[in-house]
Amino acid sequence: MPFNVEQEQFVQVARNLRKPTTDHENVWRKYLKRKEIEAKHGNKLYLSPKPEQDSFYSRDMVKNVKSMMFKVTKENHKK
Repeated sequence: MPFNVEQEQFVQVARNLRKPTTDHENVWRKYLKRKEIEAKHGNKLYLSPKPEQDSFYSRDMVKNVKSMMFKVTKENHKK
């Protein structure tokens, strides 16, 4: 049972009778939407994406190429 106008408006927003206008109403709407998505998709939201196969470059190869390019750029800018 709401005690004031703001609480009454919040209850109306929670029941989807009006659009959210305050920060609290917006946050509550987002929270409910998130819970709906979690119920629909389950643990998929928390899984880290992993490639099904190895890509052409490994992380170490990319690291080495970046390091090499940095060295070349640095040497060329000294001149």
